[in-house]
Amino acid sequence: MSLKYCLIRVILVMLASSSNSVFAIERLFWDKVPLHITLAVGKERLVSFPADVRVGMPGHLSSKLRTQSNQGTVYWKASEAFNTQRIEVREIQSNRIYLIDLRASDKASSVTPIEVIFKEVIKDKKEIIASSSKLSKKPGYISLTRFAAQQLYAPARLLKASTSIHRISVAKHSTTHLIHGEQIKATPVASWQSGSLYVTAVELKIPVITLSILILDI
Repeated sequence: MSLKYCLIRVILVMLASSSNSVFAIERLFWDKVPLHITLAVGKERLVSFPADVRVGMPGHLSSKLRTQSNQGTVYWKASEAFNTQRIEVREIQSNRIYLIDLRASDKASSVTPIEVIFKEVIKDKKEIIASSSKLSKKPGYISLTRFAAQQLYAPARLLKASTSIHRISVAKHSTTHLIHGEQIKATPVASWQSGSLYVTAVELKIPVITLSILILDI
């Protein structure tokens, strides 16, 4: 094996190890439990948050710890060791608060950047089931009839649209043979559909009385 080949292998190994150290990131998940972070004295460590933040530092740490914040990343550098201190980091726009248990040690050596990730709170399983069933539930006879009545008689300012009930066309042909032996004129006015259910508003005219009724069909 030539000396040139050995040197190339050594250089490649050195580059690989250095690139791993440069691009390594430690990820911490925030789920309302204080995050523990240790600083190496005399070495700067970067901690990134999901959004721009403001750091609340205890006054007695100002002589021991340098704190800078820029575009969601906090730069901490300790000049001397100190015991664990509770630090409050607040997102500027959302006001979400992260609690950091921060300490500095002469024995620590890690300067790996830290990325804090917000862990979404999972909803209660029963709440999810109830919510999904409510969304998937289609209107029944009562809801469909009530909706049609509102469309006919409610003031325009109170009318509400529905994503599951649709108005459909209806032939407005009158008939006088609705009831045997009676001269009642029946004329369809409007009709609505929800799935396999239909409701039709029919105007009934008797020689003395005029009525409007809703006929519900399946």
